[in-house]
Amino acid sequence: MKVGYRVLWQCVVCASVAFSVTACSSDQTLPLQTPTLPIPIDAALTFWEHPFDLRGMQWMEEQAEDFGVWLELSGVYALDKDTAFVYGGIGVPAGIIRSVLLRSADGGQSWQEVMEPVAGSSTIFMDFVDENEGWALALWTVEGAGPMTLYHTTDSGLTWATLGEVPKSVWYGYPLAMNFSDHLYGQIDVIYDAGEPVTNRIAYLTTQDGGVSWRETDHLPLGEMTEDAYAPYQENIADRFQSVGSDGSLWRLREETAQFSLSLDFENTIKVYLLPIQLHYVDGKIAAPAQRDMG
Repeated sequence: MKVGYRVLWQCVVCASVAFSVTACSSDQTLPLQTPTLPIPIDAALTFWEHPFDLRGMQWMEEQAEDFGVWLELSGVYALDKDTAFVYGGIGVPAGIIRSVLLRSADGGQSWQEVMEPVAGSSTIFMDFVDENEGWALALWTVEGAGPMTLYHTTDSGLTWATLGEVPKSVWYGYPLAMNFSDHLYGQIDVIYDAGEPVTNRIAYLTTQDGGVSWRETDHLPLGEMTEDAYAPYQENIADRFQSVGSDGSLWRLREETAQFSLSLDFENTIKVYLLPIQLHYVDGKIAAPAQRDMG
């Protein structure tokens, strides 16, 4: 999601259950109700407390120091009405300088960075198999796709351990989807597209030990990728911008307006929280601007 320096805030909204059920394509047909939005409240953000090393990307660090940095979000993932994540990267004009994964445990009022950042990478996928165990995938994005780093949590995303790099047969492979069916079995779909019909393909990377080791098998040559075959991947990209918690709560990131909407409870109420887009960068640390007086 591209954002400019003139746009300073994103917003998190809490909507009604009628809005949630309709937006989630429930089998039930309920009237769409969109209550009037209240005055938004700034959410508090806390970033990784240790200075971050950009590993020699001096031109990016110079831009960060001169212009600041901004959030470039890839999606949202909800556990329930209280706990959710927003994830993506932190960027400068030249591109992404590091990944970011923010967690809220109070329905969007405050967010804390809980996963150690990966240089030059963006967090692009998350998946949980229950309320405790989940995975997050970071992808190198500077001047094209590069290494993929997998993280793992067993405490509802409070802490994350590095499982290591997920191997690809060719470095430019780009992940299209990541799903885990249980604690052991997972799959990452990767597209290899370098403009060569002989080698272009979509492959499956599969694990049977919770992401510790992976095996790659070819799925389809790109020449056999029909519109119907590719549709699930396009839907998967769109699905990252909304997430339904285990209790039916709906969190939504609207790419066009940089707006989050959250169905927090079963009453016809709305809460709106704002996340700052433009951030400060000083001595390798990132900080949100001071909260504004909403009056």
